[in-house]
Formats: sequence, structure tokens, C-alpha cells
Amino acid sequence: MTGHLLDGRYKIIRSLAAGGFGETFIAEDIKQFGKTCVVKQLKPTFTNPEALKIARRLFESEAQLLNRLGDHDQIPYLLAYFETNEEFYLVQEFIEGESLEKEIVVGKKMSEVQAIAILKSILEPLAFIHAHKVIHRDIKPANLIRRKQDGEIVLIDFGAVKEIAATQINAQGQTQIGTIIGTPGYMSSEQGRGKPNLSSDLYATGLIIVQALTGKIPPMGYNTTDELYEDPDTAEIVWRQNTNVSTAFADILDQMICYDFRQRYHSAIEVKQALDSLIGDGAIADKTIKLQKTRIQDSSAPATIIKAQQSPNNLAPAPKAAPLTTKKHWAKTAFRGFQRFVAVSLLIMGLPISIYATYETLNPNVIQEERDDAMAALIILGLPFTGSGAWMLWSLHRRIRKEKFDSDWVHQSFYQVINETQGEVSILRFAQASQLSGKDAQQYLETKVKEFNGDVWRSPEGETIYRFKL
Repeated sequence: MTGHLLDGRYKIIRSLAAGGFGETFIAEDIKQFGKTCVVKQLKPTFTNPEALKIARRLFESEAQLLNRLGDHDQIPYLLAYFETNEEFYLVQEFIEGESLEKEIVVGKKMSEVQAIAILKSILEPLAFIHAHKVIHRDIKPANLIRRKQDGEIVLIDFGAVKEIAATQINAQGQTQIGTIIGTPGYMSSEQGRGKPNLSSDLYATGLIIVQALTGKIPPMGYNTTDELYEDPDTAEIVWRQNTNVSTAFADILDQMICYDFRQRYHSAIEVKQALDSLIGDGAIADKTIKLQKTRIQDSSAPATIIKAQQSPNNLAPAPKAAPLTTKKHWAKTAFRGFQRFVAVSLLIMGLPISIYATYETLNPNVIQEERDDAMAALIILGLPFTGSGAWMLWSLHRRIRKEKFDSDWVHQSFYQVINETQGEVSILRFAQASQLSGKDAQQYLETKVKEFNGDVWRSPEGETIYRFKL
């Protein structure tokens, strides 16, 4: 198909990979100045018109799902989808990078720190799709791409799309999957029976980390020394004797790769929480590392490769290497705590005096001398204490708010989200990236819209979108 033009705009450059369900190509979008993209061709295994009709409906549904999942930075977003000659096509962004097959090799053991870094990066997109109740179905090193731009791992090649090509119609007119989706060795027992769940993805992910730690491949039935040992009585994988890791981290991995899915974590969200808890407790050293990133090799290109977006030309570049959280000096924190204490104390003393003095002053049944004393108390104590306390709290709030809005972290988050979303930012997306409240995120975006001459519109789902011209 090299040189063919699909959908009037996607020119096929070369083939990346081919399989039983279709083929993957590198292509150029001639309507986007030759921008590189990935085209995935899905070839249905049936000729039944009714099956084709059902597959078409499933294809559109899965394409819409992929489009929503593409909102995450570590999941390729969908550029287009279409059907030609009863074959389905997905067009995705292109990321330059290498699959984890280049890093996780037989005979090479990674350190615990390296394995933790890989697991943390994988859990980010996996927790996102699990929050949407989506099962990947085909997690393996080839489907995990180390992005060259920043070293993060991108999750590609969702198995749910392959099910469309394998859809069949039985005698009763019901849809069924003719082929089990997944990769031997990384496929859990329940997935092998055609009944995957969220924990099936955890099984594959855990095996990848165990493989990285031990330098041994998952059990494949070859009975070689390069394979991990599987207990014949329990079907559990025995691996701890092949590496040196902390007991706490090993316990997490064992629960991920447990044979009985009921004994595993239920989703990547739970694994992420368990890992964060161990790091927070000091049981595991939280060290950030960057593994070596290399160029793409044509001979071993992954099934799907995606490319990071370029920074817009007319927006200021995002600051580099900003910390994820800003550290406050203890003296500054203590001083602000003291300010709040003084302000609240003044209000506690001033408000009762002001209320009582005002009541006494306005009460006609009180003698004039006591009314004069009450007025003096109001002027000397009540109003100054109340006013000073209120002013201190207000000015402190203004200072904190200004520092929050002017911080390098918020500015970097803004430009990063702009780059990731092609200039269309929702309040929720920016609030999650910047760690601001929803109200603060909205006010910040409204300020930036005016600064960059952007506009505001409402999506079909009713969400407010701030659009910036790139």
C-alpha cells in the first residue's frame, strides 16, 4: 500500500507491522503540511453482512472511546477514523520513541529504583483508563513506548479495537469473539478464557516489572532457564530468588501477578495508591531517574508509534524543569500561621465588644452615662480590633492568592496543557494539572484568554472550553 492515499489525505509511507487483524502504517497527512501520523488498518475476518453491520457499530463506539482516552498525555489521541472497502481505519498521532522491548531484555536485571520508575510511569495512563472502566487487554513491552521527548511511557494498541476485526455471528445471530485477544505469557488465566477484567491488565503489568527485575521472560512452556518458574501446584510465579528487592515492593508485585484474579488489586488505581503509600512511608526510596532514550529502529518498530506535539510558535515557551510541588520555607509558613492566629484573636475579641457596645448605645432604656461608656468601648476597642483582624485576614488571603497565580509551576502547567490539548483547555483539565481549585483555575484561564486574545465556547457535553489561538 506504499504511496496509496486513504480518505483523500493520508499518504502511506511504509508499513510498521502486520498481524492477523490488519496492518499498521506510517503515513503523511497531506492536508496538514505532511504531518506524520500512524494509520491502523483493521481487516474483518468475516463476510456476513450482518456481522459487518455490527462491527461497524462497534468500530464507531470504540473510536469514540479512544478519542476520550486520548485526553491523557500518555495515551495517543485519535486524529480520525473511517471505513473504506469494508475495512476500518484508525489514524493516531505519532510519537518518536522506543518500546520497552529495547530496555527489558533477557539476562539483564534492572535495579529496584529503575523498576519502580517504570511501574509508576505505566500506572499513570493505566489508572486513567481503569477509572473509565476500560480494559487494555494487551499490555506487553512492545505496547509500551518510551517517549523520546520526556522519557515517559505511552500506552498504545488497545486490544478492544482488535476484537472488532475478530467479531463473528453465531447461528442465533449473536456476536461473539472468534479469537482471544492478548499475548501468551502476559495473558492471565481468566483472559485466556475470554473473560478479562481490570486486574488482567495488572497481571501483565506486574509480569513486565518482574521480567525487568529478573532478566527472565514470563513462563511460555519452553522450560528453559530464561523463563520464570511457575509452581505446578499453585500456578503462582516464583521469582524473588532471582533478584534483590525490598519485601514491601515484592509484596505489591506478587499481588499484581496472583493467579486468582480475586486476590489481585482490583484496578491500577489501587496499585498506584499502594505504591505511593510505600514511598510516602519510606519503605521504598522515591528516586526519579531517566533511562536512556534511543532512536527508532525500522526493523523492530512497534505496532503503533505516536509523536508528541510541538510547542506553538506564538506562545511563550514553558519553563523547564519546574518542580511538581513548590516548597515553602518553614519560617514563612510559621509566620503566616502566626498572622492568622493574631487576626482571628483580634476578631474574637473585637466582635463581641462591637456587638455589645452597639446594642448598649442604641438601647433607649440604658442611662446616658452607660451609653457613653459603650460608645467609647466601641470606638477604642471594638472597631479597631474587628477592623484590624478582618484586614489582616483579607491581605493575607490576597498575598497567598497572588503567589499561587504567579508561581512558575502554574505558568508551566498552563503552557504544558496548551501544548497537549492543541489550545483547547477545560477547567477540569487545567485544575488537575496545576493543582488549583476549580474556581481558581477558571479565574486564571479567564485572565489568560484576555491576555492571548482567545475565546470561550461550550462543548456538546456542556463543558466550558477556553480556546487559545496557536
